[in-house]
Amino acid sequence: MKTKEFVEKVEELGYYVEIDWPTIYIKCDGCILARVDKARAYTIDTKAAFEVKNAEELFDLCVKYAKTPIEDREEKKKYYLKLKRENREFYESLSAYLTLRKRDNTFSLDVGVETAGLTAQFTQKEIDAIKEKYSTDLEEFKQIPIEEIEAE
Repeated sequence: MKTKEFVEKVEELGYYVEIDWPTIYIKCDGCILARVDKARAYTIDTKAAFEVKNAEELFDLCVKYAKTPIEDREEKKKYYLKLKRENREFYESLSAYLTLRKRDNTFSLDVGVETAGLTAQFTQKEIDAIKEKYSTDLEEFKQIPIEEIEAE
């Protein structure tokens, strides 16, 4: 279970969530009901969680999150690979993003959209695999976190 999903579900039950690394505190009326550790699996402290409404649901959510491996709790950060400006003189201005065509596993420059057949967003692990497989450093591309593009 992702941290974001855990927090949303706890809040849907009517509780307040406060994150103070590495602990997620679940609170109600200023009282701490439970604590779940973000940095260690299988670590829960359920203080007064059994005396509140939806106690069983809250406890089950805490257990599910605590059992989730640490590396699976956060979304993998993704990046666009955009052709650097100095290398774009012969290309259309929009077609500047490295894009994988899933059907045949080929790469091209495109507008950077995600569809069922195209992907232009890559994790660091995927970028490293591209570099290794194609013996390239991808130096002609700028690696841009997705959040930066979406904020524009």
